Amino acid sequence: MNARGTSGAVAIEFALIGVAFMSLLLLAMETGYQLLIDSALGAGARAASRFGSTGTTVAAGITPPPADRNSSIQGLVILNSGNLLLPGRLQITEASYGSFAAAAAGGGGTAGPGSASQVVQYTFTYTQPYLTPMAAAITGQQNKIHSVHVTVLNEPFPTN
Repeated sequence: MNARGTSGAVAIEFALIGVAFMSLLLLAMETGYQLLIDSALGAGARAASRFGSTGTTVAAGITPPPADRNSSIQGLVILNSGNLLLPGRLQITEASYGSFAAAAAGGGGTAGPGSASQVVQYTFTYTQPYLTPMAAAITGQQNKIHSVHVTVLNEPFPTN
């Protein structure tokens, strides 16, 4: 009962629906991966900011041991992200303030992880290239910028 004019209809329908289905599948994968990167950055940022608030110079568990406090903070972000993040794509900025009120007012902070009992605002920024050209075409950019802001109060650690 196959009419001569409908012999390729199934193939054409599959091609039309298949393109839309694959596009949605690739966008779902891209979204999931970018959410994974965002979650990994958040986990690493929380661990690194907790470490930074202690005033300790060298973090345990990082091989080779970091040379200074800032290297330890970056190493902890990478380690606590499950080594999913790459150090070359990670930027960390730190600004220290005398109080939470000064931090909330913005501006006037001192660069660096601060000293004992200071409030420190960490900004962790990670640049992740899109996995698919379709996501880049939709957003008009080649990379997704992930950013996490954490504000902590340093412990009353001894200053050297």
